Amino acid sequence: MNGTLLQKLPNPFIKENGKIVSTSEEWNKRRGEIKKLVLDMCYGGMPPEPDSTEGILLGKSLTGLWTYLITVKSGSKQLSFELKLFVPAIEKGKKYPVVLDGDGCWTTLSEKAIENFKNHNIIAAQFNRCTLVRDLDDNAEVLNSPLYQLYPGISSGSIAGWAWGFSRCIDFLVQLEFVDPKLIAITGHSRGGKAVLVAGAADVRPIITNPNCSGAGGCGCWRYHIGESDSKSAQRSEVLADLLKRFPNWMGKKMNDYQDREAELPFDQHYLKMLLAPRYLLQTDASGDIWANPPGSQGTLMAAKEVYRFLGVEDHILAHYRDGGHAHTADDYEILADLINCIRNKTAPAKKLQENFYPEMQDIYDWHCP
Repeated sequence: MNGTLLQKLPNPFIKENGKIVSTSEEWNKRRGEIKKLVLDMCYGGMPPEPDSTEGILLGKSLTGLWTYLITVKSGSKQLSFELKLFVPAIEKGKKYPVVLDGDGCWTTLSEKAIENFKNHNIIAAQFNRCTLVRDLDDNAEVLNSPLYQLYPGISSGSIAGWAWGFSRCIDFLVQLEFVDPKLIAITGHSRGGKAVLVAGAADVRPIITNPNCSGAGGCGCWRYHIGESDSKSAQRSEVLADLLKRFPNWMGKKMNDYQDREAELPFDQHYLKMLLAPRYLLQTDASGDIWANPPGSQGTLMAAKEVYRFLGVEDHILAHYRDGGHAHTADDYEILADLINCIRNKTAPAKKLQENFYPEMQDIYDWHCP
């Protein structure tokens, strides 16, 4: 399928003062500039951190399902939601990796995927992001969500709100004596994948960020589209106008100024990905998922890899493309489990995760790391 490049991707190594980054210390400062630019403009900024996050155990099942009630407090207000843990047999004194999934509103975390994690001695955790911010196309109804009752008047869009939920779960998880705080991975599918990428960019605690089939506003690319823009959705990739028209509450309000003008954006999604460095980014996609723009995802990944290369951790930015369409499969979760085991055992990730799935595609950027 034909691809259209509106403009080459902007160079992240050019600082706001026009000078080129030349050291890792300078990159850390530049990273702060990029973080503020992208999170504020694209997603409306992150909601504030709460005064406290607490959890109480509601119950345990014989199958290893532990259900907690998480309560987040800010001033005199609070909100609560459930966090479910699917645990293997816990040995006293031992710490376990956790995979945190926010798609409790869907059924992507299947019994097969949960059992796979247990077999790897990995805890699967899941919450329903929609209990924090409702997943609706009516903006007025969305603003009645618990998050906006906790923080009235904030400019954060739904995606930022969902991402905030991941951080609150991590606040609690790191309090559990059997959780390894250095081995927490976050994952999500589609719009949940968009939220995961934002969560990983905003919060440095997840060692792995794993967006799955996340498309526009996630791992995709604003400047590179596939298919004809006036064709049916199944025959082209999602673009900014699609998001703004159908879900006006998802993005930051400033993105309205760039509808049909994506080439003028001062960033693209490679900026978001490089905020994860030097931690791991594992993007999982499906080659047949045209709407999610897998070539665009690969293009921005290759651009973000320049920062990983600059920091000497090129093998920390990874991708996997399976056959098929828009789904979060047990095999996708298995790839994540394999990467956790690599980190746990201090072995290199699989070479196939470091390969360019679209080698015939020309680079969509014309700069390289200093």
